[in-house]
Amino acid sequence: MSKGRLSLLPSSVCLASFPILPRLTLFGITYSRPESRLLRSPVTPGSVAENKTYSKIGGFVRDFEFDWRRWRIPPGSLPQIDVTQLWAVAVSASALEHAGYGEGGKELNRALTGVVFANAVGGENRDTGTLHVHVDQAIRYAQEGGMTDTKSFREKWTEGLPKVDEDTMPGELANVIAGRVANLLDLQGPNYTTDAACASSMAALVGSCRQLQSRKVDVVICGASDRSMNASTYAKFSAIGALSATHSTPFDAGANGFVMGEGAGAFVLKRLGEAIAEGDEV
Repeated sequence: MSKGRLSLLPSSVCLASFPILPRLTLFGITYSRPESRLLRSPVTPGSVAENKTYSKIGGFVRDFEFDWRRWRIPPGSLPQIDVTQLWAVAVSASALEHAGYGEGGKELNRALTGVVFANAVGGENRDTGTLHVHVDQAIRYAQEGGMTDTKSFREKWTEGLPKVDEDTMPGELANVIAGRVANLLDLQGPNYTTDAACASSMAALVGSCRQLQSRKVDVVICGASDRSMNASTYAKFSAIGALSATHSTPFDAGANGFVMGEGAGAFVLKRLGEAIAEGDEV
């Protein structure tokens, strides 16, 4: 990821582009990832079959590659760590670099730097890990139904799923998003994750400002990282008719639901007077 990129968003949108976005024709909605296992139902909201979805569109982050060498995480552990945590680390590091705290830059008081990240639902690894755990139960049910080739069944069921090991539990917990950022960037102030559904980012911003106002910290990395674009989320939102199968037009007369998206972004926050005095970009 290039220096100064503070976000990972569909269509490779960068936070630096936000001021000109109203003047751009930008469309980041595409069809779901091939590995998403979506079970699409050819019906409309209100008549969708149980466990099915009538929508397969969303805003998907493409071509992200985590620099495991830089962060010294064994590549064998990466599948067990939800990508929301990896995104959070990547955008936080870039945010600090953009703010001048990169190698050879300004000195950061890490003891007084906090981390607050927003996240709703938690991520996709919790669902995929649970699928892996339940394979033996599924095999028992299959045997009761007369299936004999359980080896092939197990291989097909677990194909593409992360294994369950010592990295699984911390890798899927939402509260570890902020914790992993703090750990890998050696930030020693308070760290926590906020979940207020669609207002999670606003909750993170409020929490960050309160830390600065109370002078518990001098700097806060305030961000959001979210990815829950798997089959179960689509099916559950389809069950209440919340999704659009065609487009995203908030507050428009032609709106017919919302389109899910994923991504991450981060800001470096300081008290205004100190930021101005230290020559920071405001």
